[in-house]
Amino acid sequence: MKAKLEICCYNLPSVIIANAVGADSLELCSNPAEGGVTPSIGFVKEALRITTIPVYVLVRPRGGHFVFGDEDMGCMIEDINSLKKYNVAGFVTGALTTENKVHIHNTQKLMEACFPLPMRFHRAIDMCNNYSDSIETLVALSAHSVLTSGSCASAVEGLNNLSSIQKKFGDKIEIVAAGKINSSNMLEVLNGGVNYLHAAILKNNEAQITTHINFNQEADSNSMNYKITNETELKSMQTNLQRWNSK
Repeated sequence: MKAKLEICCYNLPSVIIANAVGADSLELCSNPAEGGVTPSIGFVKEALRITTIPVYVLVRPRGGHFVFGDEDMGCMIEDINSLKKYNVAGFVTGALTTENKVHIHNTQKLMEACFPLPMRFHRAIDMCNNYSDSIETLVALSAHSVLTSGSCASAVEGLNNLSSIQKKFGDKIEIVAAGKINSSNMLEVLNGGVNYLHAAILKNNEAQITTHINFNQEADSNSMNYKITNETELKSMQTNLQRWNSK
């Protein structure tokens, strides 16, 4: 089966780079410092205007944990209903319980809101206590796909788990490997049997803007830079992917 590459884009310059170099799909998010939250409708509309690559949208109302109350759920469903009006390929979302299990009721509600578009359960799955059972729960719910690092900090560290769930569930749910994947380790993940890779390969943008007041709370300098997709790294990944698929 052909190997595929998805690029996580946090801004329009990244979408432009991914569209120029190539990718099989894009995931649109905002706020990488918190692991990604729902992007603005303006960002989504402009991304769809400038790219021909299928676009998936993260739906997560805030940073922090994935236990969502009624207010959070209402926000997420409203975002999904608003974004469904545009030509998105699907949504990336999901919910957990306080016991770090898949929240079946809330996940079903999110899937119903996404319908008829596919819903991919995001990397909250890697926080679940019983990883394999949690994947099986998603299969029972008929989730379209799952974004996962194999319940570890990176896809390489979780490769045994990724390989295991690919063999056990790969014909029932699409496994998308994520977590610090880049050109130097992507072949290791592909050799592990997972052929859909998700990468957020970021670098500082080239414009060096400084100020005496820094609104970037995670930064430790007076720089107001932001992260964009690393074009050189994406080209290297595409080269590896083409070689892999030509074998």
